[in-house]
Amino acid sequence: PFVDSTKITFRTRGGHTLVQVIDPLGRVIRTLTDREYVAGTYNLSFESTGLPLGVYYARFQNGSFQQVRAMLKTR
Repeated sequence: PFVDSTKITFRTRGGHTLVQVIDPLGRVIRTLTDREYVAGTYNLSFESTGLPLGVYYARFQNGSFQQVRAMLKTR
C-alpha cells in the first residue's frame, strides 16, 4: 500500500525494459520507463497525485519476460 508515491524496484537482464502503471480497466496510466538498460537492479518513483484511491498494477517487461504486480493506493 502507498499514499501519494511509491518506489518500484525491478531487476533486468539487460536490453529493452518497459515499466508501466495500469488501472483496473487495463488503461496505461503512466509509462515509468521504456528504454535499454544494462543488467542490474533499478528503482523508479511513481507519483500518484491526482489519481483516485484503489488498485493499480505495475507491469514489467524485459524481452519476452513479463510480470504484473498489484499496488494499492490508500489514504
